[in-house]
Amino acid sequence: MKGTMLDVATLYATYERPIWRYLRARLVAVDNAVIDDLAAEVWARVWAGRAGYREMGAARAKPWVYQIAHNLLMDYLRRDRIVEWHSLDALTEDGWSPVALLQFDEIAERERVERALAHLTEKQRAVMRLRFWEGREYRDMAEVGSENTTKKLRARALVTLRPYLEVA
Repeated sequence: MKGTMLDVATLYATYERPIWRYLRARLVAVDNAVIDDLAAEVWARVWAGRAGYREMGAARAKPWVYQIAHNLLMDYLRRDRIVEWHSLDALTEDGWSPVALLQFDEIAERERVERALAHLTEKQRAVMRLRFWEGREYRDMAEVGSENTTKKLRARALVTLRPYLEVA
């Protein structure tokens, strides 16, 4: 890609689902239609900026696309007042430590998921990792098994995980 116009089709094929999941993970209370619109806008901006991307090279494509998604996300949050912005100094003066609270919540949730995943077979864990963390399609998981096998492993894994991950 270095020295040529960016191949947007290849970039889209590679990062379309990861970008959608990136937006979904940060806007959990928003309808999927809004996520679809935001993701489409990311790709419209990638398309619009492709000519100016000539000299950056293929290695810089992923961070560039994610930066576009991040900037669009921040614009959306500010414009639609999805979040209320507060000064961290003011919160700290009131005795809050929002960064620490978020980190503890994330650590606790990660530990809860890890404990639940321990109840799966090795192949079930592999399918869950490939499908949900890496965003792979079932047909692209040949190292675990056929498409039907991976679908069955995922279904069994979800049944096993349900009691450990249900919110009380």
